[in-house]
Amino acid sequence: MPEVADLPLDDAALLVIDVQVGMDDPARPPRNNLDAEEKIAALLRAFRGAGLACIHVRQDDLDPASPFAPGQPGHPIKDLVAPLAGEVLVTKHVNSAFIGTGLGAMLREQELGTLYVTGLAANYCVESTARSAGNLGFDTYLVEDATAAWDHTDLHGNHIPAETVHAVSMATLHQDFATIVSSKALLSAIERRKQVAGSQEH
Repeated sequence: MPEVADLPLDDAALLVIDVQVGMDDPARPPRNNLDAEEKIAALLRAFRGAGLACIHVRQDDLDPASPFAPGQPGHPIKDLVAPLAGEVLVTKHVNSAFIGTGLGAMLREQELGTLYVTGLAANYCVESTARSAGNLGFDTYLVEDATAAWDHTDLHGNHIPAETVHAVSMATLHQDFATIVSSKALLSAIERRKQVAGSQEH
């Protein structure tokens, strides 16, 4: 993983994907990174404190029976990571936040070339969005402990633990589509940036 000094922030945005109430549905299988939402909240506080962009993505499922459809109890973004007034909220209908949303054009217009991707679920909308971002030429970083995966069953009926699903997703994305980083490294980079800015003011 890159050192703190290697994390660019001047044109950075934090992208928070689909951290919605429906992710806590008890019918869902077990997941890893149970504190991912707390990690995302910490990153939001740091980005806001540094005056950096925070962009929120919400799944507005077109299937009215989906827990993520507008009007369903699972649709709202969790309070812990909810957008503040003035922050961008992107609504999407498919896995990638870049498809049919205008997100890419908005980022170009605001000259935000570096993306730090977080959210749920790692191997679905987070991975799809990170792949799109990388292919579109954005400098893309995925914060591995600020995302999570759920247990899966493969086509042969074999159980795949959430930790394995998450690890494979991160390994697949790393370097080809995104750079995998930790929330600790990103928080440290933001703090270092603030210290440098403070020293330049004196």
